[in-house]
Amino acid sequence: MEQEVAQGELGDARRNRVAGQIVARLSQQPTASLANALEDEASLEAAYRLLNNEAVGWQDLMSGHVRATLERACQVGQCLVIHDTTEFVFAGNSYRAGLGPTTTLGQGFFVHAALAVSAQGERIPLGTLGAEFYTRPVGPKGLRLGPHRRVKPHQLSQHPPEAGNIPPWPKQSRRWLELMQSIEQQRAGRFECIHVMDREGDIYEVLQAATQFQARFVIRACQDRAAFHQGELTHLFELARQQPAQGQRHIELSERSGTARTYGGKSHPERQARQATVAFSSTTACLRKPDSKGRTPVGIEVNLVRVWEPRPPAAQPAVEWFLLTTEPIHTALEVQRVVDIYRARWLIEEFFKALKTGCAVEVRQHESFHALSNILGLCMPIAWRLLLLRALERTHPTAPASLAFTPRQLLIVAHLAKNLPTAPTLAQALGALARRGGHLKRNGPPGWQTLWRGYRELLLVENGWMLAEKRRSRSKNL
Repeated sequence: MEQEVAQGELGDARRNRVAGQIVARLSQQPTASLANALEDEASLEAAYRLLNNEAVGWQDLMSGHVRATLERACQVGQCLVIHDTTEFVFAGNSYRAGLGPTTTLGQGFFVHAALAVSAQGERIPLGTLGAEFYTRPVGPKGLRLGPHRRVKPHQLSQHPPEAGNIPPWPKQSRRWLELMQSIEQQRAGRFECIHVMDREGDIYEVLQAATQFQARFVIRACQDRAAFHQGELTHLFELARQQPAQGQRHIELSERSGTARTYGGKSHPERQARQATVAFSSTTACLRKPDSKGRTPVGIEVNLVRVWEPRPPAAQPAVEWFLLTTEPIHTALEVQRVVDIYRARWLIEEFFKALKTGCAVEVRQHESFHALSNILGLCMPIAWRLLLLRALERTHPTAPASLAFTPRQLLIVAHLAKNLPTAPTLAQALGALARRGGHLKRNGPPGWQTLWRGYRELLLVENGWMLAEKRRSRSKNL
């Protein structure tokens, strides 16, 4: 990661070196503040200068990681590119220059990102292929920071944002469309990819553009659009529900808690984690162009897959997905493949969680959008690495532990764990770390959070070990 970031386009070798040093230290202590992560005041001062430098933006700091991700995608040949948007909310009663309203109380900004994962076998995270950062405009009533704290518009003028560094709030379709186009331009002739989007990506302009430059996609439908099928005008969801089931399968549903969200009038209710038995069917349709009012088939040809739960448990919302795709659906196996591609979308939710929990982005105290977006740009490769730990444990269990650990770290793991073999496999070493992080074997394979809690303990012990070695060396020299 240090090498990836240090090869970014920062315009100066010294800036590249400082960026690499920040990532190297934060990768050992992702939740630590810069003051605690960096070794001395000179390094800390250089880090603050870099993050607040008007000539350095988050795109520059991410550029090395994006290039490395493209290379990894070339190596695997075909990948899924998962798109989604999340918001970062920063607490406190003091306004930070450039931040705007969020969907909850507080100030913050929104990030639309694209995460690349391998398309075959286990979904191995490859890295971030791009991102867009946005802030919402502040309305005439000002910005509400808390239940009893509101910043008036005239007060905001006392904290002018950095010129040119605050991107405007875009049209809904823009962030989905532009990032997809950018990735298509970068990957052309190098590797194949399938864009995966949730219901927010169901925008006619996005579907139209993807069709025009022959991009492949699996997008969950949100709009019950008018559609043509065999020359007859119908509606998308009605058409899908008329198709007979082609088979059934079991899928794992993750827990969904907190306030239920709404997309395009469709509720997104809470649910418990469970295994669901779902049926699936497929057909083809021509989505009618929104401004076309005739009965002539003018629009976009897509394949349509429906996934539904015939018998959901009591008091639990039934699963029903309508998937728009360019992927083939001639056989039941091909339809199942489309379903599995969409199910990989949950990885970007884990990626966002790794940024917020694993890297503690939302508790950082930088005072402007510019500095906060820069630190987030540096944290993206670290969050990717947290997800990669879990993927390695599941895809290379019998590989030697040296694939992910240094010799010193293996000595520490052997000291912390019980009954670890002399030459442990990767699964054995990571399993020992997961147990230190609170994982119970009966709960199945460890997740990235338990792996990271154990890994964080390992790094803390290693830092103490290195400090002790330095002191012994100094004592000998004296």
